[in-house]
Amino acid sequence: MSLTPIAASSMPAPSTAPAFSLSATIELAKGIVSRGFTALLLCSLAVLVAQVPPQFLAIAQAISAQADLAESKQTAATQPAEVDAAGESGSDGTNGPLRTAIRKALMSDGPDPSGRTIALGFLSNCFSIVWAFLVQLPLTAGIFLIAIRIARGESPGVQDILHGYRRLPAQWGAGILQYLATLPIYAAAAGLALIALMLFVSPQTLAETAPAVKAGAALIGLALLVLALPVFIVATWLAIRLTFCLFPGIDPAMGGCGPVDAVGTAWRISKGHVLELIVLFLLVFVIAVVTVMCCGIPFIIIGLPTIFALFAATWLLLMRRECPSAPELIMRGPDGSWGLASRRVPAFDPSATAPPDFRA
Repeated sequence: MSLTPIAASSMPAPSTAPAFSLSATIELAKGIVSRGFTALLLCSLAVLVAQVPPQFLAIAQAISAQADLAESKQTAATQPAEVDAAGESGSDGTNGPLRTAIRKALMSDGPDPSGRTIALGFLSNCFSIVWAFLVQLPLTAGIFLIAIRIARGESPGVQDILHGYRRLPAQWGAGILQYLATLPIYAAAAGLALIALMLFVSPQTLAETAPAVKAGAALIGLALLVLALPVFIVATWLAIRLTFCLFPGIDPAMGGCGPVDAVGTAWRISKGHVLELIVLFLLVFVIAVVTVMCCGIPFIIIGLPTIFALFAATWLLLMRRECPSAPELIMRGPDGSWGLASRRVPAFDPSATAPPDFRA
């Protein structure tokens, strides 16, 4: 009885060539969802519950912003409109249009937020960051470990979802290194785009500006936008190369990598697969958008389990380059069932002189 492997049957050994491909990843993800749908569904519900606490402060901020809007409308209705000449023309009467242009380009038309709204927004952002590092990050790591165990034919337990907390410092370190490598470049691209926007908008509002100055500002803005594009592409390329830096620290087959080793592993295994990973991430994005648009329920039942399975399958197939001796993965047999090849019962051959070995 021969089993069709997930990758091509002629694929070289993992030590000589990677086993990763889009078709192999999707096929393995199907097996993970098929074997462990109940566990992945419970993980999806855990993720949903973990999203609730940060929303309380966000809702309070939104309520406060609505109260500011109501107060602003009431004030406008009871008091005559007054123009702040100093604010419009500036102290010297020359830079008011520039201020107005920047305000229109960078700020909303709503009322200025009150101190209460600003404080709630600050607390909401701080709490969301702390909650993400203390709860959501280790929870996500534990969910990926469950998907990894399912892909290796193992039976995950409740303790696996808590595994991320045992490896929390390593995950923090890997995540911080990833952010330090990508965020400054993203910030540089955003800064160039912002300056370009100001150059495009501000001179056009100054009636006294010479046409040559306007044209020069527009050309400089266009040049900055052209420069920002490759900077953004480089940052995205780095982010993709380092996407799986959290996985080496949670995968038992990697022996518990530290932050630096985890980032190095993610860099090595993603070499030569950036385009495939981009397509895979686009697929994940489409799955998330489509399932969320269907009232959100399919996102919990279908979207999240599929996304967990796709990320776990991608990691497992990529890491064969780094760890050829990793445990075997489940395969689809001729009967359509999923399991490990080493545990399948061989077919009975009447011509065989020796009885078949029916051991699991």
